Amino acid sequence: MLSIEKQILYLLSRVNQMTSSEIISIYDNRKYSSQHIRNVLSKLKKKSLINSPFRSNYIITEKGIAFIKTINQKPILYNIGWNRQWIIVIVEIPESIRKKRELFRQELIQLGFGSLFKSTYFSPWDYSEQVVEIAKSLNIIENISILRGEFLVNGLTNAKINEIWDLESIHQLYLDKLKWFNEVFLPKIDNKSLDDLSLFAFFLELGEIISELNLKDPMLPKELLPTNWQGVEIYRQINEYAQYLISLIPYESRFRKFL
Repeated sequence: MLSIEKQILYLLSRVNQMTSSEIISIYDNRKYSSQHIRNVLSKLKKKSLINSPFRSNYIITEKGIAFIKTINQKPILYNIGWNRQWIIVIVEIPESIRKKRELFRQELIQLGFGSLFKSTYFSPWDYSEQVVEIAKSLNIIENISILRGEFLVNGLTNAKINEIWDLESIHQLYLDKLKWFNEVFLPKIDNKSLDDLSLFAFFLELGEIISELNLKDPMLPKELLPTNWQGVEIYRQINEYAQYLISLIPYESRFRKFL
């Protein structure tokens, strides 16, 4: 999922419904074309994350709400102690439904699972309920098994953990976002008098970065992270500024309902 898709899901989760013209007008200030936004809405609808009860009106589905809740809770994991137990998902999906197999794999990776062996995924966090719901939605619940346990022989080395989750790339992503935040984003805002639309547009711009980090970072326990990991602090810094932008938007603003 792209961060813009997650962000539109978030907006829909804050209200009863929105029209396509409302969503398009919000993102017009972000320089997204109307066709791009319509394509995103169409993609979310195909994934059953949103529904359209009336023409050009959209609401978030239960599946969409569950997705937003799970992804938005990922950063909390950085503050939770790990019990050193792993959740293991074994997948046996026939070639005849390989599209579902690939969709399931993508969903697992997005949650934060890593793949150690072919068709075997594992996570230090207990996403078993979410995995079951994803499998049910794809009608492949009979094709998976979920286990909980720990490594007794040949446990994961730091090098293997880095390889499985590609932590070097994710760490670099955090450093790149911090550089963008300090050198590009902040200078656009500092010492300017901004109306509520501009503030909301900046909030969405920063929110898109936060969404990308939420989707790409597995948010592993500190025991599994490299000693030079700066992701937690960078995430905190960017998120705190997003909260600061929220505080600047007046309570009477039409955008306040989304915050």
